[in-house]
Parts: sequence; structure tokens; C-alpha cells
Amino acid sequence: EHFIFYYFPSSEAEEDLEKIVTRRERILERLSREMDVRPPGKAIYFFYPDSELARKITGHRGDGWTYGRTMVEVYGPRRKIDPNHELVHLLARRIGSPPVLFSEGLATSREKDFDNAGRYRAEVEAWCRGFLREGALIPLSELMEITSLGEDLTRPRVAYPQSACFVRHLIEEHGWPKFREAYAEIVGSDDPLVQKENLDRFERIYGVSLREAEATWKESLSRTRGGGVPLEMVRRVVREETVPYLVARGRGLLASGSQGEAERILRSAVERDPGSLEALFWLGQALHLRKDYAGALDAYGKVVRLGDRTHLTQVAWSRVWRGQILDLQGRRREALEEYRKAESLHDEGQVQVGGRL
Repeated sequence: EHFIFYYFPSSEAEEDLEKIVTRRERILERLSREMDVRPPGKAIYFFYPDSELARKITGHRGDGWTYGRTMVEVYGPRRKIDPNHELVHLLARRIGSPPVLFSEGLATSREKDFDNAGRYRAEVEAWCRGFLREGALIPLSELMEITSLGEDLTRPRVAYPQSACFVRHLIEEHGWPKFREAYAEIVGSDDPLVQKENLDRFERIYGVSLREAEATWKESLSRTRGGGVPLEMVRRVVREETVPYLVARGRGLLASGSQGEAERILRSAVERDPGSLEALFWLGQALHLRKDYAGALDAYGKVVRLGDRTHLTQVAWSRVWRGQILDLQGRRREALEEYRKAESLHDEGQVQVGGRL
């Protein structure tokens, strides 16, 4: 009645189509009633059998997304996303376009269990209790400034469950009508002026500042009990999200000329994951620019030793930069050896290395 479906021939989506249609019609009817929002007309569904194919065809990093009246979901033997998520987006767009704290928070809050990138399913409160203990929760002021999740700087595997947990808290404490009002009035934007206005709107609607609401939520979260996420799984997610985030921050600081701060951030990334070639390579860049040649040689050397065929670009350029430093130190023979080894990767057609020896 409300959907048009597209899927790959002989895919699991085709086999389950009758079940898919029935379930999504039922969910849409319930959400429409609970959110007091009418469906926007016929919506279009695209189902992909796996994340890799979806990303290759669409260029989108997520396993599900909604734009206009079009929804895309991964539906296959390895991964099926909760259909509540995108259907909430479909309806909530008729209310407003707030930052991810509200938009992704609402959509994720309706999932039965949060499937953290296919690694482990648990309630968002269970994930957030773990993140709270590890000191890994993101300041809500940051989530109020982000307009979409997926890039390294947004730490999505923490941001999704955290936003959902906070939204559940707001609705439980203050009710749906007040949340709906906030959803309509708070606007997702990169403009600092709009972001400041959003904080004022939040305080006017809820009677407390975002910072005060955050403190109350954390206190409430710390007192909750329930099933937990294994500590090692929490720490793994924190590490896997935090290191790319720190590398992205470090690269941004290098681009802006803040080399000292970049070095500090990138060192913390390496401390968290000594085997991260991205973190080691960019730490080498920071040290190189600061003329700490011994430190840069060491960082580049670790990239060379730890790298494999999946990291040939970092390995090749680490050899090039090692060669440059060795040249500056008057160690021409060693420098030429590094250049030749970098060039050999280019000769294999694996890596494009510019310049001349």
C-alpha cells in the first residue's frame, strides 16, 4: 500500500518479500500513530544483499539511509538492519531536520537492540553504560553540531547508541510532545550562529541547558541496571572509533599548521593502538614537519615493518620520506636504498610514487 520495492534477483530480499512488506506496513502504521505523522505517500525501498555492494554502487558508507521518500537497506544473510530506523527517518522528516543528536537519536532509539556495526547486539543503555565507565561518551554539544554520521570525526559506533540513549531519556522524562517541539525547532546546521540558537531553543523548551540535561542523563544512566556489553567488546569499539577520530583530528591540525598539537593528538592515537599504520604514518609526518628527524625515522620505520600488501601506499611513502631525511643527514647510500624500495612498489603497479631519484 505504502511502498515500492526494488531488490536483486534471487536475493534473500526477494525470497522474504511477503514478510518484508507485511512487517514494514505494520511498523509504518504504528510509528505514524505514535509520532502523530502521516506517511508522505508512496515510498521507494532499495535492498542490497551486503554492505560492500551497497557501498560500491551508491558510495554511501552506512548500511541504511533515507533521502526524500527513498530508503536504502542492507538485507542479506550477514546483516539485516532494523526496519524501524529508516521508517522513523521517513516520518520524522515531516517534523523537522535537527542535528544527529535528535535525528539519529530518535531513529536508533526505536531499534529493539542496537547492532553495533554487526559486532554485538545490545540495548543502547547497555552500550552507554560501558562507554560511560570507559570515559568514551561524546560531549552532547558536539553531537548538537553534527549534521550526519559516518566520517571518522563523528565516531558513529559511539554516537548512534549515545544519541538514542539520550533521546529515550528526554522522552521518558519530558514526554513526546516536548520532544516533537524540539525536533521541529532545532535545526541541523554548520553555521555557528544557528548552533548557538539551537542551544537557546533547547533551554527554552526543556527549561534546562543542554549541559544540565547531559549531567542529569549521565547520573541516571550510572544508576541503571540491566544486561551489559562485555568489557572487551566495549573497549574494542572505543579503540576502533577513537583512533581514526584522533588521526582525522591530527591530519586536520597538520593542514592548519598546528604541528605541535597534531603531534600530541597523533601520539595519543599510537598509544591507544600501537599497530595502527595510519596513526604511525601521520605521527611520522608531524615529527618530520617539526624536524624531529630521529622520531620521524622511527615512526616511518614502524610503518615499513608492520605494513603488508593492504598498506602499500603508506609503506611506499614512508620509505620515500625516510629517504628524504637520510639525504638531509648526509646518508646518501641509505637514502637511495629507501628510494629504490619505494620505487619497486611502484614498478609492481601497486603504488603511484611521484618524483625522481
